Amino acid sequence: MSQVVTKFPTSTTVIVSGWNNPTNAYAEDGANADSSTNGAEQKYGGWNFTSNDIPDGSAITKVEIGCKHYEVDPSGYYQYTDLKYVQSNGSSVTTDLTKRSSLTWDYWDITSYESSWDLTKLNNADVRIICKLVSSGGGGCYVETENEKTYVIGDFNNKTIKSIGELQVGEKVLIFHQGKGLIFSPVIKIERSPLVQEDVVEIWSEPIKLKTENIDFDWTSHITVTKKQPLVVFKKGDSKFAGPLQLTAEELYYRLLAGEKFWQGHLWFGWKIEMFPIGHAALRTVNGSAYKIVTEDIGNLITKSLFNHELEFLEKEYGLSLKCQTELGPPFMAIAVKTTSYVDAVALRVTFTPPAAAVPRNIGDSLASAVVNV
Repeated sequence: MSQVVTKFPTSTTVIVSGWNNPTNAYAEDGANADSSTNGAEQKYGGWNFTSNDIPDGSAITKVEIGCKHYEVDPSGYYQYTDLKYVQSNGSSVTTDLTKRSSLTWDYWDITSYESSWDLTKLNNADVRIICKLVSSGGGGCYVETENEKTYVIGDFNNKTIKSIGELQVGEKVLIFHQGKGLIFSPVIKIERSPLVQEDVVEIWSEPIKLKTENIDFDWTSHITVTKKQPLVVFKKGDSKFAGPLQLTAEELYYRLLAGEKFWQGHLWFGWKIEMFPIGHAALRTVNGSAYKIVTEDIGNLITKSLFNHELEFLEKEYGLSLKCQTELGPPFMAIAVKTTSYVDAVALRVTFTPPAAAVPRNIGDSLASAVVNV
């Protein structure tokens, strides 16, 4: 009867940098290795199979590599986790794992990629995980209308704010990059799609306290996006934030309507990321434009939407021009934190048939007879 033994790695090597905390994939414990760097590649080994796991004389019938993983798509991209096996002859094979929205085991049968298997080949198995990003194409994500603009922070003139409708290819904008943190990255593509009587989603924070030497007031920030825009949000556990959870803006709208509570990252004073609760969301029908912004580094745009009357109010009542808002930190800029591949554990799974059990036989029928095992 076939038996199965599964082993986890005990060693890892960077092939292409970009995986954070790679040793977290040594055990199935909810502590994840993660990456949002396209092409990042991490090797795993040290499987430590012994004859106690697979007895001598066993027939190895199947060898599989697998990982427990999930992915969160960055805006404008599809995120994949790939498995790669480097054969003993030096050639390699790679497969895209099925995209998952929560930690899920997926295995890949690699039996046929070796002419035979034994303990030595198993223990030398070169198993790798790769972070892969593929452009999703399609329409825009961030919304602008005649009465409302969506702003990004750019390295245009000492960290100023610019409307996405004015943004040009080649200009650098502030993004959150999983491996590098807050960086300015060049815009390599801008796609504009017209919106004619189409529904969009406004997402509003709960009131945020803005307090400096010169100002002291509460403000509710918002971003406006297309319904299919992917967002990364969090729930609050007993001691830390749980997530990230990926929802479309439309899904978030209906779940907020049903009474669920979510948090979203914001760029805050001192250029730090702070989590603030989402107050509510609203569906609105607009005429305008939707923009998809693709940057050279794969990360998340930091954006905020302001109605024309909001900008006028901030400038008139508090002297907060767009430039002043930037110099303040800037507050109330929304961010989708940490869009990436997550891997909880990597494994090598072997199916084998143990040798037949010894059978006692009687030889002879005299005092010289004996029992032997054959």
